[in-house]
Amino acid sequence: MRIPRIYQPLEQIHEGFELDLDVMTKHYLLNVLRLKANNEIIIFNGKGEGWRAKILVLHKKQAKVRILETLQVENESPLNIHLIQGIAKSERMDFVLQKATELGVKTITPIVCKRSNIKIDKERWEKKQQHWSRVVISACEQSGRFTVPKLNDITLFQDCLANITAPTRLALVLDGQDRLSEVKPTDQEVVLAIGPEGGLTREEQDILMQQHDFKGIKLGPRVLRTETASAAAISILQHLIGDF
Repeated sequence: MRIPRIYQPLEQIHEGFELDLDVMTKHYLLNVLRLKANNEIIIFNGKGEGWRAKILVLHKKQAKVRILETLQVENESPLNIHLIQGIAKSERMDFVLQKATELGVKTITPIVCKRSNIKIDKERWEKKQQHWSRVVISACEQSGRFTVPKLNDITLFQDCLANITAPTRLALVLDGQDRLSEVKPTDQEVVLAIGPEGGLTREEQDILMQQHDFKGIKLGPRVLRTETASAAAISILQHLIGDF
């Protein structure tokens, strides 16, 4: 049986350390996984560190574990992919975040494009951001990553490009002149920009390519949904210069 993996935002921890788990984690262990005292779990802090732990107490009022040993896991890709993703509709955006995490992306920036078709509301954004953070963490738990990708705050398209320094910058567009298989990055960092449903507008493409040195990439002869395009492009990059 696969040992369940649980995220806990811990700073300092050591063998023998006893930890009370939060309410949501307690509910998950008790009512979803149906675990009991003496079962083992793996705890990770999202910063590349993980530990094997044993459940000491697990009931409706309390969940406590003891750290047994430190785990060493090296499963991060040598390729540093920064995904700039146009915000898509609910389920599709969740899919993008989930698969990007599973495939080893290091940084994700959700951006509001002209075709994102969503309302800008601070409270709504905060709830979205919290939900997406849970999606990313859950994908780490499932995929075995000990490092949680950096999920940047929701950003307007025109504001997300100022701090990009990576020399390899790619934008997926329908009429791109280059193939992804022909990309030859000059370092191990790649910025990948993908539009929402309907893709990037011509104006957005021009801003990326003419003002910010992005290269327009065409991903095959067929039109892909945004969630398909992101998973496909990340997989190809990992195959070419990452850990596939």
